[in-house]
Amino acid sequence: MSTTETSPAPAAVLAELHGHARRWSLALAVTGFAVLLLAMVWNVLTPWGQRLDQKAFASIAITDTFRYQHLGTVLGPVEVRMLGVAFAVCAVLALIRRRLDLAAAALVVVVGANATAYLTRVLLVPRPDYGVGDLGPLNSAPSGHAVAAASIAIAIVLVTPMTMRFWVTFAAALWAAWVSLGVVVVRMNRPGDVIAALAVVAMWAGLGVGVAAVLAGRPRLRRALREFRRQVRGLGWQRERERRVASAPYGLTLLVLSGLSAVMVMGVLLVSWGVGVIATPLGILLGIGSLLTVGALVGVLVGATSRAVEKYLR
Repeated sequence: MSTTETSPAPAAVLAELHGHARRWSLALAVTGFAVLLLAMVWNVLTPWGQRLDQKAFASIAITDTFRYQHLGTVLGPVEVRMLGVAFAVCAVLALIRRRLDLAAAALVVVVGANATAYLTRVLLVPRPDYGVGDLGPLNSAPSGHAVAAASIAIAIVLVTPMTMRFWVTFAAALWAAWVSLGVVVVRMNRPGDVIAALAVVAMWAGLGVGVAAVLAGRPRLRRALREFRRQVRGLGWQRERERRVASAPYGLTLLVLSGLSAVMVMGVLLVSWGVGVIATPLGILLGIGSLLTVGALVGVLVGATSRAVEKYLR
């Protein structure tokens, strides 16, 4: 009996990869929904959750002069024209690559996440007034600015070609981390608002990857994908890239690099900008802990999505 094993047909390999993508997308969507539900119930609907969120918010020490000086710097990356240009670049890049599946996924993430955040904040979940601090009568969770930045970052990593993915993932995570941490520092949103926003984006990132996996599995798109891979198979950089994609250390490096973007943003905010925390044990724990949590969630979300797309939707 021969011990030689035949390689699986390309169609079978692609079908298996798309199956992995659908399972990954389901897991991310369920996780995002669970975190969103927990964040909204805890930080919005319960008095003790509101108090803890307000204490974490108040633990970050800035002056009014600082706030108005840096407000435009934080909000600049999510100005409407900037978001429009970023999404247009995503659409053009996807069309150039002939990846309508990834273009559809990017559209699902951006539209779905921002619409969900708006409806949840304005119509679906009113915030009870428990007399906590200066929360005000209007619900600010999920944070609209954080949703806008994170959803565009996910759209970018969805459509990025393999040869550019490494550094584009870092830049996208940097963008999302800058806005997500910045809106807390300049006192526009509380940490709970941003955590809920990232949960919304995670839920829709899962749904977007699932849509891409379903569309990529259709016969016409599957044939186009196989043809593209045949064209580049003989290129040395492509063979090397595919070996790296198949290895766990590359995926770990991608996640670490995304996490470093959040660390860099925190360094700028806490060192260069001179943002401080209230000098009490509880103030240090809540202030630094909330910023670390937000930064870690941004890095993991962007890095993990980029890794999943490169691994399962190539």
